[in-house]
Amino acid sequence: MVRSVLSMLVRDGCQDEFRRAWHASAQRIARRPGNLGQSLSCDETEPRLFVIASDWESRDALRAFERSPERIALSETLDPLRESATKSVLQVVETVSAS
Repeated sequence: MVRSVLSMLVRDGCQDEFRRAWHASAQRIARRPGNLGQSLSCDETEPRLFVIASDWESRDALRAFERSPERIALSETLDPLRESATKSVLQVVETVSAS
């Protein structure tokens, strides 16, 4: 499993619009082959900083999504709302479930 982590600094005043746009995008991404789920987090000390985590069955599944016209269209709704973004793709090597 791989995890894509995208940190975004959202333009001032665009936080609510960003959250709505992310939610709509996440629902579409959830139907993509290989997507295992996503989450949106916000930094309490910097309310404009959001972190999107998306889990994928494989790096190939993530790459297929990244190259898709759908990803480009979804990005076009989020890109105008952000000032900056950084992305990492991580190999999940271990997990521990809560008991």
